[in-house]
Amino acid sequence: MNQPLPPSRSRLAVGWCIAVALVAEIAFATLNLSTMPVYLTQARGLSERWVGIALAGFLLSETLLKSRLGAWADRVGPQRPILTGAALGIFSTACTLLMPMWPGLALSMVALRLVDGVAAAMIWPSVFLWAASSAHDETERQKVMGWVNTCYLVGVALAFPLGGFANDLSRWTGAGIVASGVLFVVLAGLALVSGASDKSSAPTHAERVEGGASSAAWPYMMVGFLIFAAIGFPSFIAKLLPIQVFKISESAVGASVLPAALGLAVLAGPVSRLGARLGAYRAMMLGLALSLVGSTPLALATTVPSLQTLPVLIGCALPLGVGFLLAMPAWYARVAEIDPARKGQNLGAVMAAQGVGAVVAGPTGTWLFELAPFSPFIGTFALLLIGTAVASSASFRSQEPPAM
Repeated sequence: MNQPLPPSRSRLAVGWCIAVALVAEIAFATLNLSTMPVYLTQARGLSERWVGIALAGFLLSETLLKSRLGAWADRVGPQRPILTGAALGIFSTACTLLMPMWPGLALSMVALRLVDGVAAAMIWPSVFLWAASSAHDETERQKVMGWVNTCYLVGVALAFPLGGFANDLSRWTGAGIVASGVLFVVLAGLALVSGASDKSSAPTHAERVEGGASSAAWPYMMVGFLIFAAIGFPSFIAKLLPIQVFKISESAVGASVLPAALGLAVLAGPVSRLGARLGAYRAMMLGLALSLVGSTPLALATTVPSLQTLPVLIGCALPLGVGFLLAMPAWYARVAEIDPARKGQNLGAVMAAQGVGAVVAGPTGTWLFELAPFSPFIGTFALLLIGTAVASSASFRSQEPPAM
């Protein structure tokens, strides 16, 4: 087995890993969540349904390739996949802006989002493998996963003000895409100078095993599908909803999201420590319960007009975000422990199942949005409820080690 990194090197590796994760998430979220829905509808004249198809293409290619590219990271370490993914991100942003208006424009935009998905499939299993390999034990691993998971949430939240302010200040909906391209360049630079190439992040030849994900990963894949389908329902319309329903600018959307992003960043440390004390299973269940609390008013808003307000939308984001912060690090830490020789493969397989859920739910959410703006949240609540029920089964409880 690989020896853990010495403490000083471990802290340095964790720091670099967090920096890479944060920049990567801001880049992807600015491109595909913050900017692309507005850019495709306003600058390119495509419908919301094409937005759903294009972003589903991103999720589809990411989903199909995560396990295989996670295995690549197992073999070569995180640096090479992260660098290649950043290069693909630079390529896709440039082509998106330079693509001429022609009859095949919509399909071209879908193809470029497929490229984005390949980039994400290279980067994220590598980042989580790097994070898992930088920790000394499961308790520390859960804390490290917590910080990386925080980068995901904070990155998504920061992407909205970044893309919105860039577009509004420049009066051009492609400015957010330029910002994404710059962030991919920064990501490549970070990967080059960091310790991501350290072979301690990859198993030795003796540790490598052939085949796919471990059979023990299947329960996690099933729940991952349900939870990320729940998240996927409103993901493509998260920016369109306040713009179209509340008639506010992109900058105002960003300003509304920013306090939640800063709040989640502040809470990341305490929530991570709480999760480590609770243990993986209890942290996961509490996180899912908080997410259910946050999704309930939004689901009810479809039939209760008094709940269709911006304060309700923003207020519900806090329990949803804290629940995610609490549940997902424990989730990934347990997946990484299933089989140390298959960390990347197992993480990639579980992320792939999560991606399938998002692929199914994301375009469905855009269709529901056209019928009733808040209706995607009904799917969010329903699947969170089912996922919580499945996660409470004995097969998950039996894998829980004693709490620290």
